[in-house]
Amino acid sequence: MNRGDTVGLTWSLFKLTVRAANWVADRIAKKFFTRVSQEAKGTAFGVVVGVAIGFMIGGIGVAALGGAFGIPAAVIFAFIGGMLGNRWGIGRDMKTTGKPKINS
Repeated sequence: MNRGDTVGLTWSLFKLTVRAANWVADRIAKKFFTRVSQEAKGTAFGVVVGVAIGFMIGGIGVAALGGAFGIPAAVIFAFIGGMLGNRWGIGRDMKTTGKPKINS
């Protein structure tokens, strides 16, 4: 087996894995996004965006009282993004129905 065969086989396995992951994600998204309120969708969206921004930033250092430690920015921004996304989703629920939707 030469190098070209190995690269071709690796690329084929990669494409198959991506196709399978997309199929699973489509099934989950169809089930999740058809029955869930805008509040839950907004919260999930906010957390994902917050984590993405946090990974781009890296970390945040906190120094106080003679000591210091680092906090991953993804954790902080996931929390903040979740709160902002939740408020955004509640606003969308209020706009469409006049009251927040309660998931059952």
